[in-house]
Amino acid sequence: MSYKVLIVDDSQTIRKIIRSNLERIGIKDIFEANEGESALRTLAANNGINLMFIDYNMPVMNGLVAVKKMRENSAYDAIKIIAVSSSFDAALIESFEKLSISGFITKPFDLQKFNSSITPILDAPVPSIGGGETSDNGMPKEDVIRLFSSEKPDVHMNGKFVEFDFKNEKIKLDVDVISRYGSVYVELGE
Repeated sequence: MSYKVLIVDDSQTIRKIIRSNLERIGIKDIFEANEGESALRTLAANNGINLMFIDYNMPVMNGLVAVKKMRENSAYDAIKIIAVSSSFDAALIESFEKLSISGFITKPFDLQKFNSSITPILDAPVPSIGGGETSDNGMPKEDVIRLFSSEKPDVHMNGKFVEFDFKNEKIKLDVDVISRYGSVYVELGE
């Protein structure tokens, strides 16, 4: 199946991370929105979107409200929706499940869990992390550039996590995840 994807998150960095991971497995038709109302406008303007990643906590209109509004329109019934949040409690999960959500992904991303969460939804083989050869120096530079674009974050070690501190936000990755897939830190330091 060919996928046309909408990524909805107020964090530009999270949108880049999801986009990069989807591009790595061959999905190229990707749209982005930074909050729920913008997502609804994007859906209305672009026929055929069949997969959506939507953050719960966003300004203007949160993800749950946006999905409720989507589900009121039968034209969007076939869209597979993956809810994204930094914290899911039982009540929030239940609210999303009532709206026929296909899956949940928790931030910060563990890319292995991200891939294993979306693979059954996409009916696709499990993607490999890192689009190119991984060297002793870590993740391929083109993947780092795709993730972080031209903005170079400050990088800090914080116990079991590496924090990438951008101007407007912070991304935290588990050291175990980085060690499995290559050292992002080494590549960013070049």
